[in-house]
Amino acid sequence: MNLFQNLAPLAGIIIGFIILIAIARGKKANSTSLVLTKFYVNENDPNKIFVSISGRGEGIIAWLLTVLKIYGETTFELNDDCISMNYLSMQGNINHVIPLTCVSSSYCGYSQSIIALILGIFFSIIGFFMLLINSIRMQGLFSLFFGIILLIAFFFSKRLFITVETRGGLTPGIKFKRSIIGNVPVDFNKAKSVVEIIKNKTIQKTAFPIIGGSGNEGISRIQPYKNVDNSICSNCGFKNASEAKFCEKCGNKLI
Repeated sequence: MNLFQNLAPLAGIIIGFIILIAIARGKKANSTSLVLTKFYVNENDPNKIFVSISGRGEGIIAWLLTVLKIYGETTFELNDDCISMNYLSMQGNINHVIPLTCVSSSYCGYSQSIIALILGIFFSIIGFFMLLINSIRMQGLFSLFFGIILLIAFFFSKRLFITVETRGGLTPGIKFKRSIIGNVPVDFNKAKSVVEIIKNKTIQKTAFPIIGGSGNEGISRIQPYKNVDNSICSNCGFKNASEAKFCEKCGNKLI
């Protein structure tokens, strides 16, 4: 009986580790988050670079390759004309440019590992009560320590994403997490500012003022922008031949 009491908490901790590893592997299989290295937002930037976000791959190896300039960073930039996303991985490089006139909407959000929070609270409570029993006090310390680690993991598990939707239905974006080494925090309010700036710049690009009225009074109002050049693809912004019915680059039907 005493042997069972001594081994049961240790078995619980081992099971918790296995669950945590399984969750981490599942998250990595479903989506890859970048480690944030730069998060610059300024709607009044004099150089017209209103948003500049950079991130590297996860892990020590990716960090080392980035420091040695062997491996670059994935970037997300917003200027006065377009949104530029440069996806860099070990397999290659993809550069995606979206003209602001082709942006339909943008949104952001974040997620955290609720399983890590639940397990952290569970092991912390179990460990606390085990400390009250002399015969299993050491196991209680292990359980409490493991619970604290899980709670810390929950705090650092916050992953932020910013996604842009084009008129053609594409939804490119970027997902990133906090950089512990570079101490670059994941700020959700900053992400909301990015979405707000994208909205404002898109409105400026897809609308034009009309001046009218009588006498000395003028009325200024915003009218929807109409793309009179049907050869420009609304999905990718590629300039096609005037007689083309479909985009030569992405195959989207021209309006």
